[in-house]
Amino acid sequence: MAIWEIEAFGRKHFTGSALYAESGDCRGIALGLWFEVDPDAVPRDGKDAATPR
Repeated sequence: MAIWEIEAFGRKHFTGSALYAESGDCRGIALGLWFEVDPDAVPRDGKDAATPR
């Protein structure tokens, strides 16, 4: 398996990956989009972050 970052714009990260057989033949490819999340923005108490406290 091979994984790489294609490009990044702020919190968005575009990635690619490929899966190879033992013979070296490519068996699949994929593109992905990842978003960075600020750990402090994620509620830890099970409540919705948009709900006033």
